[in-house]
Amino acid sequence: MVGLDIREKDNNMTKRVLLFLAFLAVVFASCRSTRTIQKAIVTRDTTIVADTPDTITKLREDSLKFIKESYQQLLSNRINFTTFSAKMDVDYQGSDGKNTM
Repeated sequence: MVGLDIREKDNNMTKRVLLFLAFLAVVFASCRSTRTIQKAIVTRDTTIVADTPDTITKLREDSLKFIKESYQQLLSNRINFTTFSAKMDVDYQGSDGKNTM
């Protein structure tokens, strides 16, 4: 009986040590210092677009086409409705014969 108690204590102690080590591993992994950026990567567009009247016209036509399509889509989703707003003054006579406002 005494031997079982010692084994249980050893087993509990082993579990506690493993749990503590796992906790320390999580703490150390989450508390590391931030990395510094060694160099900034600058990407450059090497394509050169010549601003000829033909390309400007095509770009303008493309923009106008996009605007018109967007506007038509907006109009197709339109909900027609009519609103009414008014103020009323109501006088009525209750069952007891008194006028109430």
